[in-house]
Amino acid sequence: MLVFLNRLIGHILIAWMCTPAKESIMGLVDDTKATAKNLEGKAQETIGKITGDKNDQLAGKAKQAQASGEHAVADLKDAVHDATN
Repeated sequence: MLVFLNRLIGHILIAWMCTPAKESIMGLVDDTKATAKNLEGKAQETIGKITGDKNDQLAGKAKQAQASGEHAVADLKDAVHDATN
């Protein structure tokens, strides 16, 4: 699943690098990466719950928190871009 998401992100990046609105596309790529990290964290946390591995549970929650921060940064970038254009 993660390999698929990474390839998808790569294809999106390559396909849209030549578009005039690179800033908004980069925001989309950043947001997609953050969503992938959130899904990875949820999966890791769930596996930790199933196996009883507290380290996996904590690592999964940490990835979700990091993804939340990355979403906030992407939203802030979009807001700044919108305000300056």
